[in-house]
Amino acid sequence: SGIREYVIPTRLTSNTACVAPLWKCGDEVFIGIEDRDLPACQSYFGHSNLRVAPAWRLPIEVSTLDELEPWLTQRLSDEHGLCVGRVVPLGGHYHADPGVTPETIYPMAVEVLGQDAEGTPLQWVPLRELMAIVGREELDGQLTLTAFRAAHALGLSWSSGLD
Repeated sequence: SGIREYVIPTRLTSNTACVAPLWKCGDEVFIGIEDRDLPACQSYFGHSNLRVAPAWRLPIEVSTLDELEPWLTQRLSDEHGLCVGRVVPLGGHYHADPGVTPETIYPMAVEVLGQDAEGTPLQWVPLRELMAIVGREELDGQLTLTAFRAAHALGLSWSSGLD
């Protein structure tokens, strides 16, 4: 062995798809988020639960955006019971922590057409309300960036907690 700067996965890639599941009801756009129990958060926030965007490390077989769409559609169906329409990139990819990890994040918007009763339920939050709590409540960084990009893509205005 020896000193390593970072570790690269062997069965998966260092690419992650971070998803903003968007469901329009009337004039309101809702975003689906997960509430995860992440023990490392305990040392920062005093509790281990954090609201996050659905995200997956990509398998080696998924190497293009054309391959990503059906793969994401299947993950969202299998894990959250979602029936989805369009899958759209939310701008360019970014690096989770440049110089520390090779992880590259691909933010995606997914149009939700319906949800089955099976699968892990998502919390459906109005996108405007989520944007309003940024800076006031603990949110995952990927969720924050993906939500901001989704709101911008939809032309939504908001009043954030950073005002």
